[in-house]
Amino acid sequence: MSSAAVKAPPSTVEAVQSFFVNRFSRSLYRQVPEEGWLSAIKKEGSSEAGASTQGVVLGLQHPAFDMEVLEGFKDANEHHSTCLATKVSATTGLGFQDSRQITPATPTNPRIVEDVESEVDRTLDPLCDTSFQETLHDICEDYWENGVGYMEVVRNDSGQIIGLYHIQAQDVRVFLENHKYDFHYEITSEGITRRFARFGDLEDFKRRAQTGGGTVNFQLPSEQDDRVSEVIRFRFPTSSNRWYGRPDWLAAVPLIELAQCLHQYKYDYFLNRGVPEFMLFILGAKLKAKDWEKVETAIRANIGLGNTHKSMALNLSNPDIEVKLEKLASDGTVEDGFDTLKETLATSIVTAHRVPPLLAGILIPGKLGATNELPNAMMAFQTLVIGPHQRNFKQTLSNTLGNKKHNGGLTLNASHFRFRKITEEIDVGTMDTVSRMRQTVPEANQEGRDLSEGLKD
Repeated sequence: MSSAAVKAPPSTVEAVQSFFVNRFSRSLYRQVPEEGWLSAIKKEGSSEAGASTQGVVLGLQHPAFDMEVLEGFKDANEHHSTCLATKVSATTGLGFQDSRQITPATPTNPRIVEDVESEVDRTLDPLCDTSFQETLHDICEDYWENGVGYMEVVRNDSGQIIGLYHIQAQDVRVFLENHKYDFHYEITSEGITRRFARFGDLEDFKRRAQTGGGTVNFQLPSEQDDRVSEVIRFRFPTSSNRWYGRPDWLAAVPLIELAQCLHQYKYDYFLNRGVPEFMLFILGAKLKAKDWEKVETAIRANIGLGNTHKSMALNLSNPDIEVKLEKLASDGTVEDGFDTLKETLATSIVTAHRVPPLLAGILIPGKLGATNELPNAMMAFQTLVIGPHQRNFKQTLSNTLGNKKHNGGLTLNASHFRFRKITEEIDVGTMDTVSRMRQTVPEANQEGRDLSEGLKD
């Protein structure tokens, strides 16, 4: 047989028509750094290259974490955000103890709890933009997010305190002047750098700036003149860094990243999967261009939000054409483990925060979610987590604004800075009684019953 008698195979390009559907996606979160969030958070500490291990390094002290990344990470996960807000509210949000007035229950009247203005509020509110409570809230938020919070104290020429303001933690750096551990704060905001003194060290700081009293000499910026504020530092206690604190939730970072991936995957799945309800194979002949365009249009109509589970119909006159239908989309009955993994990650995140799951909006089924779980969790949370940090805030305020030697004549002392506890604001005994008693609360109040005394005999 001659070579001319051999029939050439049909061209693949001519025999097959196809197109690809690109997946459309939109990022739900900030772009993840190449090295991961935890490495990005810790990157700030790497700027201390060549630091001596034999003693302190003079000059600017860099924090171990990138606080700007920590600040932006607040909105990375709903449970992380809730835990931070819960700890801030429980630490300083309830105010001071003398702002709570309790009227005991009587046979005719129920127990009454009222909010009154505390001595701290009366004294310090006029020194703040709005209130001392608002200023302290912002500082406490930095404290739990970044491991440290700062308050600016402004004095007049007579040494009286005339202003109290929050300083963003990411703007502050410690400047170590000499081996005697004299230091001050360098605040950089909107491209302007200022130097502020430690609280109670204002006059000596000005002397060191003028005479070079430190081993590392420094000068006040020309635009600052002699306007020097003082800084009160609220440091999260840690043995890893003497100048800055360390937030206690960093172990949750990998879990938050995994939760973000989980949500992003589901978001892409529902936003635009690029998977039609079925795939249509047209075999045996090549459709005309206008007919193939109609097929493409029909398939593309399955892409996008709200366009899943659409169908299509074709009318073909060529008897040699075979139409084959393949169903591709799942029927939604396959368990993919999303809920189980999401619950596991949520529980692990709040564990890193040491916040009871119930206070983070997580319901625990079974015995752990019994009626007495919340009172028990709140007592442990207050005692082991919040209480030590309330004491830290109290001692910091007592040794600064409550110190008569340095507070410019303020009438405050250590006894005024006792914070209210969540176990006092929400009576856990009453909560347990309400959960188990047969009466409703209004009925008990009508009888003049004091629920804090427990159940009836």
